Amino acid sequence: MSSKKFPEDYKRVVFYDGDCGFCNKAVEIILKFKKVNFYFVALQSPLAKDFFHERGIICNMDTMYYLENNELFMRSRAAVKIGTNLRFPYTVFSKILGILPVKLGDFFYNIVARNRKKIFRNKCYLPNQNERSFFIET
Repeated sequence: MSSKKFPEDYKRVVFYDGDCGFCNKAVEIILKFKKVNFYFVALQSPLAKDFFHERGIICNMDTMYYLENNELFMRSRAAVKIGTNLRFPYTVFSKILGILPVKLGDFFYNIVARNRKKIFRNKCYLPNQNERSFFIET
C-alpha cells in the first residue's frame, strides 16, 4: 500500500474507472455541466486503493463511487447525487432515477455497467489545463 492519505478537504469526489471509455465520457459530462466543483480519482490509483482499503470496502471497477461530505454513495445513488449538482438536462435524469427504489435503480445501473466498455470504446477524455486541477491523482 502507498502511504498517501486521502485529502479530507475535498467535498465532492467521483471515483471512476480510468480505463473505461464510458466512465471517461461521464467525467467529461460532469465537468461540462457542473454547478459545483467535483474532484476525480481513478479507481486504479494508489490513492483510491488506499481509500477503499482503509474503509474495508471491496472496490469494484464496474461501480462508480461518489464521496460527498464524507458520505460514500455507489451505483445509482452515486449517479443521483452527482446529477443533483449538474445543470439541465442531467438534473432531470437525476430526479427520475432518484424516485426509483434503490434496487430498481441499481438494476438499470448494472445493465449499463455490464455494457459500459461497449458503449464508448477507447474514449479517453483529456482535460484542459483548468480542468486538470480537479483530478486529485492521475
